[in-house]
This record gives sequence, C-alpha cells and structure tokens, in this order.
Amino acid sequence: MFYTLVNGTLDTVNCLPGPQPDISGFGIRYTHYFQAFLSILLSFKKPSSWDMILNNLVCQAVSISLVVGVYFDQGVDIVHSVMASHFVVLMMVCTLTPSFAARESRESREARKSMRLNGLIWVLDTLTKPGMLLYNCGLWVMIRRFQRSETENPCRQGAGYFLLFGGIYPLKSASTATDLAFAITLLQAINHSFQLIAEISRQWKIRNQGPSPIQRHTEFDAMIWWLWKLHRMKSDTVIWDWDKISKWLTRISHLFKLLTFIYIFIAIEISILANHIPLPPDNDKGWTITQIFSISTLFLLFGITSHRYNLLSEIIRTPSVSFPSDFSF
Repeated sequence: MFYTLVNGTLDTVNCLPGPQPDISGFGIRYTHYFQAFLSILLSFKKPSSWDMILNNLVCQAVSISLVVGVYFDQGVDIVHSVMASHFVVLMMVCTLTPSFAARESRESREARKSMRLNGLIWVLDTLTKPGMLLYNCGLWVMIRRFQRSETENPCRQGAGYFLLFGGIYPLKSASTATDLAFAITLLQAINHSFQLIAEISRQWKIRNQGPSPIQRHTEFDAMIWWLWKLHRMKSDTVIWDWDKISKWLTRISHLFKLLTFIYIFIAIEISILANHIPLPPDNDKGWTITQIFSISTLFLLFGITSHRYNLLSEIIRTPSVSFPSDFSF
C-alpha cells in the first residue's frame, strides 16, 4: 500500500505520484476500459449462464489482481491507489447477474441446471465482492487518517489530486470530497450487505419449492422480490407485471453501467493529466505478469462477446458472386 504502519501509527506515506505502468500505463488502462466495454455490450445480448460465469470471472480476476498488486506494492502512491479503486468499482459494476440471462427452459432438468449455474454466479460474487469493498473502504479510511494526522502532515509537499463529480481536489488535506468518497464506498458496502441478507433469506423462504418455481423466483433482484412479498402480505390481490418490471430494471442497469463507465473513464484520464504522471523509465522494457494476464483475459472476453453477437460469422460471410452463363476464363 501507499503507507507503512509502525505500532499502529503512520510511519511513511508515498505522497508524490510516480510512474506505475501496471495501473496508469496507456496499454493496461485501455485494456481495462475495453474489458468493461465488452462486458457492457454482452449484457445487452441476454447472455447465457456460462457467458455470465466467464464474464464475471474475468472482471473478478482483474479486480483481485489490482487489489493484490496495490496492497503488496510498497512503492505505489496515493493517486494510483485511487485509480486502482476506480478500476475495481468499474469491474464490480460490469459483473452480470441472473436477471441478465436469457430465459431458460422451464423443464425440470433445464431448471436444475440453470439453478446450479446461477448459484455458482452468486457464490463467486459473494466471495470476491466483499474483498473489493473492503479495499475501497480501507483506502479512504487511511487517506482520511493521514489527512487528519495529529502530527505533522506527512504529505505537506503534496499528494496529487483526484476527481469527484466534476471537481478536482487535493489529496494532501481533508476536504468534503474525501468524506463524500468515503461515504459512497460505505454505502456500497451497506447495500451489498442488504443484498446478501435478502438473497439468503429468499433462498430460505423458497427452499421447499420445485426447481421451476425457484428459478422463476430467482430471476429478479432479491430486494425487489422482497418488496413484492411485502406488498402481497398487505393485499392478496396484488398483481405485479414482472415482464414490465424486468424490462425497466434491465434498462436502468444498462444506463447505470454506461454512466459508470463514462464517469470512471473521465475521472482516471483527468487524474492522469492533473497529476502530470511521468512515463516509465526507458529501461523498463517488456511486459509484466499483470499486463500479460490482462491481455489474456481481454481475448477471452472478446471471444465471448463475439460469439454472442456472431461477429465472426458476419465477418467471414461473403456475398455469393454469380457469373453470366456465357462468361468464360
């Protein structure tokens, strides 16, 4: 991380931003942008359960690699830690849930298969997302801690800048922007906790039903499902138009993914310009493991999206050419 602790107190802080090719390098960050863009495109095409599993594995693996890389890198600075946090948020937003999946058959065998795959998606998300949220919360906790240090500010010479909702704010001193950033990450953690509790309680509620009814119940967000149940408790005659609800929820989710992608793209690019981050030294040649891994996962995600959009068949397809009957070579 960007700091070191001695006996629970801040000892050193990497304040001034320097080159970090595994985070802010042109190739690596545009690889992450392209990965997120492909994930968003995939969500528009009603992906299968296997498509969602592979997409989520890519997004989760990228997030884990970023968090692990920043956590164990003693030379990373504050600005790049914030950039990594932005990428982690982007990858979390780009993970897909069963509500995006193509509707499977209601037959018992197909319903059981879909339930198992959707369960795997939920388990992977449950295992990885808390770690990502913990990193984001811990990052802003430590930033606010050194900003409010009772001793002399370790970054009195400056710690770079970050962008929040159109404003550029210094990281060396406390501000409303850092408090707001911390509050947003805390709300994300609380929201995930509620989602987790709602999903576990829903599964317990419908545990004795058959595979087809369970599949039908779990096609929607758990919190929306509980709103429906509470509404039905008030009146048994309540009828919800689930097709219309599903369409609107999908549209809202697509809009949220696109807006998050645009915002994080702008935030990172402006942060790079505002902090005048230098290029890596000339002797820093060759690809790192992180860069190779990101490129490999990009090809995997590109293959999934191409298959869903039938891009290769469209490229390979050529119009037939007919010659006149009297034509000869």
